[in-house]
Formats: sequence, C-alpha cells, structure tokens
Amino acid sequence: MLNYSVDLEKLFQQCNELYTAYPVDVSSILRNLDERKKEHPEFGELRRKAMIYEIGARECDVHIFPESPFYAEVISGRERNSVTSSFPPGPGIASWMMNQNKEFAENFLKWSLEYRKRDLFAGEMYTDCAHHYADVERVIRLGYRGIKKEAEACRPVTKREKEFVESVKIACDSMCCLGERFSRKAEELLETEKEERSRRNLELIARTAYRVPACPAQTFYEALAAVWFVREMCNTFEGMGFAVLGHLDRLLYPFYERDLREGRIDRNSAKELILCFLALTDARWDLTDIPGGTNATVMIGGTDSDGKVIFNDVTKMFIEAFQENNLANPKLQARVSPAHPPEYLEMIGKLAGKGSNVLSVFNDPVIIDAQKRQGKKERDCYSYLAGGCQELVLQNEVNCRANVYLNLPQMLLMQFHPENWKFTEEDGLFLKHLESSWDFEEFYQRYRQNMRMIFQQIAVSFNKFEGQWRYYNPCPMFSMLMSGCIPRMMDVSEGGADYNTNNFGVSGLGTLIDSLYAIKYLVYEEKRLSLYQLIQILDHNFEGHEVLRQYILNRIPKYGTADKEIMEFSARAAEDVAAALPGLVSGHGGNYEPSLFSFYAYSWLKENTGATPDGRLAGHTLSRGINPSESTGGIDAATLTYAQKSMDYGRYPGGAVIYMDLPVTKTGVDCNIYRDVIYYFMENGGSVMDFNVVDRRQLLEARKDPENHKNIIVRVCGYSAPFWSLDKDMQDEVIARTQRE
Repeated sequence: MLNYSVDLEKLFQQCNELYTAYPVDVSSILRNLDERKKEHPEFGELRRKAMIYEIGARECDVHIFPESPFYAEVISGRERNSVTSSFPPGPGIASWMMNQNKEFAENFLKWSLEYRKRDLFAGEMYTDCAHHYADVERVIRLGYRGIKKEAEACRPVTKREKEFVESVKIACDSMCCLGERFSRKAEELLETEKEERSRRNLELIARTAYRVPACPAQTFYEALAAVWFVREMCNTFEGMGFAVLGHLDRLLYPFYERDLREGRIDRNSAKELILCFLALTDARWDLTDIPGGTNATVMIGGTDSDGKVIFNDVTKMFIEAFQENNLANPKLQARVSPAHPPEYLEMIGKLAGKGSNVLSVFNDPVIIDAQKRQGKKERDCYSYLAGGCQELVLQNEVNCRANVYLNLPQMLLMQFHPENWKFTEEDGLFLKHLESSWDFEEFYQRYRQNMRMIFQQIAVSFNKFEGQWRYYNPCPMFSMLMSGCIPRMMDVSEGGADYNTNNFGVSGLGTLIDSLYAIKYLVYEEKRLSLYQLIQILDHNFEGHEVLRQYILNRIPKYGTADKEIMEFSARAAEDVAAALPGLVSGHGGNYEPSLFSFYAYSWLKENTGATPDGRLAGHTLSRGINPSESTGGIDAATLTYAQKSMDYGRYPGGAVIYMDLPVTKTGVDCNIYRDVIYYFMENGGSVMDFNVVDRRQLLEARKDPENHKNIIVRVCGYSAPFWSLDKDMQDEVIARTQRE
C-alpha cells in the first residue's frame, strides 16, 4: 500500500532553491535550434516547432524535488512565473520560433498602442496565450504511445498535413523520452539520498515515470502525476499558458475507488497526494511578483458527460485540502446545481466562510444552457471547465478569451466626441452622432449600432493578427491533446479543434447601464437638461455641478438594486451588449461569443476614461464584472443576488461574473449564510460567483504591519493573492470594496 505524506515547508524550500535562479541560460540549446533550422530550410512552421520538443527533450536538464512524488521540471530557460503569458515572447526555448519573428509582435503592439493608451481596451496579446486546457484525459486513457498510434493511422496528403502528423509523432516520442529521463534521474538521486520520505518519493518516480506518461495510467497516483506532467510540459514547450488543471474529482475518482478497494492506497495518503499536488503551484511561483495571478485552476463538482452529478470522496478531499491549508493557488472552481446534495453546498459554504478566498462557484443549469445555445453538443457542454480566472471552456474547445478587455463606458463616451477618435477611422470605424436624437429610443438605437460597429471593427483588427498564429507559433503538442485535431490533421491555431471560439471580456457593465439610464431619465424624461449640456458637464468632470452629480448618484435608480424598472432596463442593455458579438468569425476559424468578465480591467481602464453620466468622476474605477458601481448604496448580498433575476446569462457562454464581497465569519453558525448565498445565487439565475470574505479592520492592520499578517489571502479579481504582496493601489482598491459590509 502507498503510504504518503508531505512536508510543505521542505517542499517550498526545495522549490525556492531552484526557482530563484530562473531563468537559466539555455543559449547553447538555442544555438542548436538555429543550426538545425539552417540544415533544414525545407521545414515549415509545424516541423520547426517540433524541433523544440525534440531537442529540448534530449538536451534540457531535468530536475526532481525529493519532497514531491511528481515529476515535470525541465530546465528550458522559462521564467519562474511563466504560466500567465508567452506574449510578448519571454526567455527560454519555447519562445525560440516567436523570437525569430519579432516584427510580428512589434506590429501588433504598435497597432494596439493608441487603443490601449486611450483605455478603449486593455490587453497586449494578439490571441489568448495564457488560459488553455490541455486535455490530460487523453494521456491518462491512451498514453503518448497511444496518441502516436492515432497519428500513424492518418493519411496526410498536403505538405502541411504531413508536417502536422510528423510533428505530433515527434512530440509523443519527446514526452516519452522525458519520462524515461525522469525515471533515470530518480535512480541517480537514490544513490546518495538518505532521508526516508525522499527515498520513497524517488523510488515511486523511478518505477513510474518511464511508463507514465508513455502508457495509460493505472492508479490514483499515476493519474495525478500525469495531470501535472502534461500541463507542465505544455507550459514548458508550447510558448502558451495552460491554466486549467482539469475536472479532477470526475477524472480521479475511478482510480481512487479502485485503489481503495484493492488495498493500494488509503484515504490519508490520497489526501496528502492531493495536498502536495495543489501546493506545487504556490511553491513554483513567486507570489510577490504575479500581477495577474498564476492562472491555475481546479474544477470540482458538476456532472459527467452524461449529466450525472459528481460528488464523491475525491471532491471532499479537494475541499478539505483548501479548508485545512492556507493555499493561495490554484483557484478552486466548484460547479453547483439544485441536483447536488446539501452536504456539497455546505462544504463549499464552509470554505467560503473561512475567508481563504480561492473559491469560485459556477451555476451548471445556466452555464450548460448557454453552451447549448451556441449549438454545442450536450455531452460536451456537460463536461465544461474553466480556467485562468473564471473563463469557461469545453474539454474539446480552444477558447481564446481573457486577452482583450473592452471598456464599455469609454465606448459610450467616444460616441459623444467621434472627432476625438479619428485614428479609429484608419481601421474603418465611423460612428453615428447621438446629439440629434429626438427621443431616447432613437438615441439608444444609434448607440446600439455604434457599439456593434466598435465591437466588429476591433474583432476584425484582432483577426488579422490572430490569423498569423498558425505561422507564428503553431502548437502540435497542444493539438494532439485536443479532440478533433489529429483526425483533421490540423493544428489548434488553424481551427483543428471541435470548437474554436473567441470572446472579448467587457468592463464597466454597471457603469454603462447606469449611464444610459441616467441619460434616459435626465435628458428624455425629466428634460432637466439637453444631451449637449450633459456632455459639456461631463467634459468638465461635473465641475460646478456637484448638486446635479449628487442628484444622479442618490435619486436616479441604479443597476443592482431591486427597482423593477431599472432591472428591466438592465436586462435589455445587457442583452444588447451580448448581441454585439455573435456572427463574428475569429482568426482561428470559430465564432466570437459574449462574456461579462473583466479581470482587473475595471481599474486598468479608469485613468483615461472621463466622467460618465452615472455621476462617476473621471479617472475613477469602473464597475466590476456584473456588479453594480461601488458608489451604489443599499446593496447587500440578498439585493445584489436578487437583482440578477431579470438578466438572461444564458446569452453569455463566456460567463458572467459576480463578485460577492462579504464580512468574514465570526461564528460557526455563520457558515450557513454562505451556503444560503450559493442557493440564492442559483435560484436567481446567476452564472459565476467569486467569494471575497474579508475583515476591513484586519486588512487595515495588515497594510500597516504586513510582516505579521502574511496569512491573509484576498480575491483581487479573477485571481487570489496574499494581501501583503499587492501594491498600495491594489490594497486600497480591495479595502474600498468593504464599505458595504
């Protein structure tokens, strides 16, 4: 029987000793790649990418942490905090091809610069380079040798098809080679290792790594080891970020149940393996230097592909690992539905009440319906995942999202002064004037047409760059793990997956809704002033009009409250934002889908966004996700959740995120509050909910004395981080949210 335990302090120490030296010089390997390219001028992009796998697997050093039974550390020259993005290209062999074409990155950043400077959108990636899922289930079920057999059965005709198939076979061989090297490395370390627990880990790696991932996993440990190996190899060699670790209670339970039944493992050892697996993310990354988080996520709960509810002992062990340990990463993403047993919702509520702030909750009925509305197969929709922060993705989908965040309030403001946005005309964007509108309906229809034109033109411009992905950085290793690519003999970068979607995140929905409603109320109903006069007041940041601003803030109904008229208006406005994207084709062959997810763009985009009709002053923060503006009074958990009732989030397959900021639990009984919030969230048709359970007084103390408050984890936006590691502006913004406690 496997008898396993982990010393987290020792594991973190071993990891830090290695990672503080990153990035390591791999110039000799890069020179070898250059030489190989000269020797083979006939190689196309796919075959050149496969050179990275082949040479890297042979020449990069491998490293094992004796305190961990997992093996995946290849010294490739990548940075320590290197899962968030590989664009612009960073150091290491994974970026070798991209660094051969620096002009592409320069052209993209040059084109997008004015848009970013003017805060029309945030984002420096031409496509999503950071939030993908490598389908480890294919490796667990087939092994890399089995995947290679699939490629060998292909009958390629064109040069590109031949190169794709050959690249997949090379990738499979390279991963098998690395497994064997890890096995030999463990045997070498055993010659000198004296510590008993380290020897057990090394013996486990020595007898496992040569077989898994080459062959299918047979045990709970082997399946968990394969998850870590596959994800890290993709991060190491693809020049892309792979955030999603997987739907692990569904994936691992059959192995756990069989091992338990056959006496190969006990619950304590399985739980310790899970803890070590989870801790590797915090151990690998320098949490003081991750402005966007680690992106790593684990999914639990939900259903299998037949719609059968998942809740088992592995689910419980994952929740317990987070409950009992102060982990900032990976994020725990819990799929929920009315069909789940009360015990599951109570465990999640208890975890939320602890204030660990790593939890996101996903409402299955709404999200599955949203996916099905896009024409996706029901079985595929049942097994959805999410990653990076809360971005939804199917197991067999390449969904490029969370690389662009559009500023909805700025899109409204630019319609007041099209003459100030002349540079957009170079991209074919010509806006309709709003001031001559006779009534609100005419105003609204012009706004709506302009909004759609802005969305479309930005999408068209991005597509020009994303269409070069197949030449700039094709990904055969990623592709061979994606259902559909091998049969089609097509890379993910050119649309080989079953589903190939894009979406733009949007920021400031609440600010936009309140601004539109204020125009309706002030200009067209009360006729308190003309649209021209309101625009002039906004241009001067409400200077000399504080009475009007206070009237807007305090007397006009706001999004997020239970006012019937504003709820109906909000639903209409949100539906029209959703309608601006569908029908647009992406640069890798799929469709654009709407999402209401803003990451930290609500703060990034504030500086150059002028005063808005809702009373917000220039330079102030935009509303977060689907939350109301921070200035909206009378908001508590019940009101915030109820106000979602009128919204149809089935129109947002990319997800619609509500940030639930609540005071920290004072007594055990209070945990029922968090459970009830989850039930109410489901009942009112929410999509995705992030918990941030904080104590304002404690945060203020932590800012003054960070050394003695290092255990406080907060939800910044889509990611979690130790409060002490945030810069002052971020700390102030997190503290400011607690004003409604």
